[in-house]
Amino acid sequence: KGLEPIVAKLRRAGIGVVLIATVPQMHGYTDGTTLLSQAFGSADFEISRSDTEAERQPALDVESAIAKAWPGTVVYDPNPALCDDDVCAATRDGTPRYQDETHLSVPGSLLLTDGLSDAISRAVAESSPPRR
Repeated sequence: KGLEPIVAKLRRAGIGVVLIATVPQMHGYTDGTTLLSQAFGSADFEISRSDTEAERQPALDVESAIAKAWPGTVVYDPNPALCDDDVCAATRDGTPRYQDETHLSVPGSLLLTDGLSDAISRAVAESSPPRR
């Protein structure tokens, strides 16, 4: 209920908006911040992509509806950067992409840069000058 009024106010002011969908939640993953994992790397940890998509779909539906209602609003979905067709990885090849179940590590965050840059560019391109 609180998101749409904020998006509406920004769009009425001609400001492009990027809504960032939630990253997949890594239920059960705790290895990313331990000293051992930082020193020696982490064991790969993966969860089903279909499970993560089902879990976050209600929020993504709301974000998509708001973006549709307010052109110039772009929804950025981090799943393609963090997941392959079948799984989402908290750790890949010993490198933690997550610090814990819900927070990305620096390497994980860097996986989002290209997609976020594109989303910001699209929101700016689709924005309009402020109404006077």
